Amino acid sequence: MARKIAGWAWKGAVVLAFVLVPVGCGDDDAPPGDDAGRRDGGAVPADAGPRPDGAVVDDAGSTPDGGGPPSGFLRCPPGAELPRARADTPFPTLTGRTIHVAAGGDLQAALDMAVGGDTVELAAGATFMGPVTLRDHAGTDWVVIRSDGVALPAEGHRVAPSDAAAMARIVAPPALSAIETATQAHHYRLVGIELTTSSDTYSTAIVDLGSSESTVAAMPHHIVLDRCYLHGAATAGTRRGIAMNAVQVAVVESYFTDFRETGADSQAIAGWSGPGPFGIYDNYLAGAAENVMFGGASSHGPGTNPSDIEICSNHFDKPLTWYEMDPTFAGLDWVEKNLFELKNARRVLFAGNVLEHSWGDGQVGFAILLTPRAEGDRSLDHAVTDVTVAYNLVRDVGAGVALSSVDDGTPSSNVSERVAIHNNLFVGIDHARWNGAGRAFQITRGGATGHDVLVAHNTALLSGNAAIVLGDSTPVFDGVVIRDNLLEHGDYGLFGSGQGEGTGALDYYVPGYVFAANAIFGDASVASRYPAGNFFPANAAAVGFVDAAGGDYALAASSAYASSATDGRALGADVAQITRVTAGVR
Repeated sequence: MARKIAGWAWKGAVVLAFVLVPVGCGDDDAPPGDDAGRRDGGAVPADAGPRPDGAVVDDAGSTPDGGGPPSGFLRCPPGAELPRARADTPFPTLTGRTIHVAAGGDLQAALDMAVGGDTVELAAGATFMGPVTLRDHAGTDWVVIRSDGVALPAEGHRVAPSDAAAMARIVAPPALSAIETATQAHHYRLVGIELTTSSDTYSTAIVDLGSSESTVAAMPHHIVLDRCYLHGAATAGTRRGIAMNAVQVAVVESYFTDFRETGADSQAIAGWSGPGPFGIYDNYLAGAAENVMFGGASSHGPGTNPSDIEICSNHFDKPLTWYEMDPTFAGLDWVEKNLFELKNARRVLFAGNVLEHSWGDGQVGFAILLTPRAEGDRSLDHAVTDVTVAYNLVRDVGAGVALSSVDDGTPSSNVSERVAIHNNLFVGIDHARWNGAGRAFQITRGGATGHDVLVAHNTALLSGNAAIVLGDSTPVFDGVVIRDNLLEHGDYGLFGSGQGEGTGALDYYVPGYVFAANAIFGDASVASRYPAGNFFPANAAAVGFVDAAGGDYALAASSAYASSATDGRALGADVAQITRVTAGVR
């Protein structure tokens, strides 16, 4: 699939600049102090990339050189820090040998012979039995492992299953992996390889990076999967495509499908014990339980919490043949939960993705879950902090985003902090169709109070429960700012457990909140229940969409809300920019 997104700099460069500036708070909205709201007071390294309070951005969407924000630049709480480092993705310059491995050849021997700068070329169409082990080698030059020939899509184009005929295949034996890593394996790039199971047999991970390592020093590092096709067993189940427990790992322009299991969670990509940075760019990702998840198991030691994660321009999908309530259901019942989940992650940018098809099964159909989990051990410093979710298109799901302040199962001192959710478009949230919660946003847990949440300039169309649900029984977050959103009311609008709809729920669950310039449409009679300064159009027609029937949810210039946001812009998401950055993703 060709990348046609001008200005989306993702491969070894800066993140798309307009992800950082869309929400338009004035300088007075910035939290006090020079650390832009970071509660740990830590300084951002000089080479850390964009500052947590926003990048300097010109009209073309590039990031010019310079220091902090210029006078009048718009910066916003909660000061969610962006990733401090990025995975190394540019294609390396190769100056060594080319080692050819014919069908029936010894792939492991060829890899053990290779040194930095070499290319190991596998015969297209040939099958090699794993597990193949990537080992430590001298120096910092890359070893490239690739299919031979020129039939693969060029760099900058995502592969598809139809490209498999041009690929060599490495298969996992029963219960094992196709690719695994030795201690300190580093600087390997796999290009145009099909990775799967042998016959229809179960595997826990097709690619296993570092799962047995307990220290950062021992972990594999600088591993890239580029234009690869990973798929699980047809009926036996495959727990995950990649176990990503390493340092400096990227997956680009690849295709993942059929990662499914009965009685347990499964993922296309999962990482729980590796510090990153991680880059997941322009892939198709299909997994039954969580398509992509960080956390979910105990990290292995100091410094191993997943951090500095960029997930951009991917298509997250669950095929409808997996959904029991769809006419195309294939008859195999897997555990299905959500599309993207963080249980332990720091400094995450999730932007420009398309997410579709999440339904109630093992959970209630949320597309995105941000929920810290200590995995039964209070001593672990698991947390979900500094997360930016922006410019994503979410459609045909049971619910939108669920955010928890603390682990309700094993409460600890770690809570969710500094989460910014802005400029996302949610369409087709449907309780009945997707057997889900029917909510755009859910902010819950209590028992410990999370800090600093921004929900701004989002548009959500839903049929079902509520625009926003707060709960469960005690205050859940402080520093909450909800503004400039355009949300369908559903049955209950903004609702808090035991506190009813509107101001009472806000006062109780998110004390000290800002709730301003939101339009909740579908029931004009509820206006008196909410703080002043918000809007309550009677229905979608009164909102003034460009063409709701045709799927264009931008506001028309004639809309009464075309300049009603706190920053003078239109309410709701910047649909034009979302359309731009997601063009070609699906």
